[in-house]
Amino acid sequence: MNGDASFSRAATVTVADPVTDPLTGAVRDAVAPVAVSVGAPVAAAELGQSAARVEALDLARFIMALVVVGAHGRLFVDLSYPLYFFTFVGGWARIIIPLFLMMSGFFFAVQIRRGVGAWAKRLVLLHLVWSAVYIGCWMPLGSFSFAKAGFWIFFGAGHLWFMPALIGGGLMLARLRGLPAGWLLALAGALYLTGGVVQYALDVLVDFETVKHHNALYALPRNFLFYGFPFMALGYLMQEEAVRDWLGRVSRWPVVLGLVALLMLENWVKYVGFAHDAVFEVAVMNFALAPVIFAWLLRLKGVRAAPWMAPMSAAIYFVHALVLLVLEQVAGLTPSLLTLVAVVICLPVGWVLVKANNRPLPLV
Repeated sequence: MNGDASFSRAATVTVADPVTDPLTGAVRDAVAPVAVSVGAPVAAAELGQSAARVEALDLARFIMALVVVGAHGRLFVDLSYPLYFFTFVGGWARIIIPLFLMMSGFFFAVQIRRGVGAWAKRLVLLHLVWSAVYIGCWMPLGSFSFAKAGFWIFFGAGHLWFMPALIGGGLMLARLRGLPAGWLLALAGALYLTGGVVQYALDVLVDFETVKHHNALYALPRNFLFYGFPFMALGYLMQEEAVRDWLGRVSRWPVVLGLVALLMLENWVKYVGFAHDAVFEVAVMNFALAPVIFAWLLRLKGVRAAPWMAPMSAAIYFVHALVLLVLEQVAGLTPSLLTLVAVVICLPVGWVLVKANNRPLPLV
């Protein structure tokens, strides 16, 4: 890779064509500010990509948001614990957040056209809005303290950990994107591998039955430094046509099947080698497999996705935990049925959030 001249510079994006608002479908001048929701893809014209390629990311994002509901609703656990584990706890679904972060990195240059400060300000406000919504769920009034609140806001409580990882990872990427692509890739890989080492060290050394607050341990490998930045950097590098072409050449079926087999082996080691309440946030093999899947999505032809899918995926991601919490309190349903009901409820609630977005606060 380092021998290719195309890898000697950081990825760039040229914006020249009119763009389409992802919510309304209205065409507007590309030099005008573009309001992009969390990870919501902008128009294909902004990256010189075909519309089908961007729509493939939209569709993938929507499907992955629904899978996240399944993960947090503990889908399958009442049917088969191994199926549940190898799907969600230490399974293939762990690649979803890396792909979300890669999508944000892929569109990063467009998202910060008005400046990194404006981009970060909106995401910080969005994070604070949803932290305020969930604060009573993860820190009851009787146990409130400013130290706890500060910790959870900085690292993100529950599913909101994605936001600090995204914001911090984006700020790092803004500072480091001028590095040669090879150096950026090496740094991202080294940091993610370090996060993996931290996680597996915790899994070996910590008796999790004695740990009262697991989220404090999750924050060690699952943060902007070891998780957010590495995958955002990978997505940013995927803007380079040479990177995508190289991945296309090496991603033959034997290579892909080999990566999948190694990921399955890593997950099997988690299943048989560690307590199942250990930290399983990092799958080391995802650093190799996620770019292959991402490149495949970009190569898909003829994919069509409705313009509402991108913002809806963000809405589902933010609201689904609240829906699950309410259902768990009022409905005596099995986890799998609970998940299906939650998906049905999240869709109209998410639609309302999309329509109410930025009136006056950002919601997605």
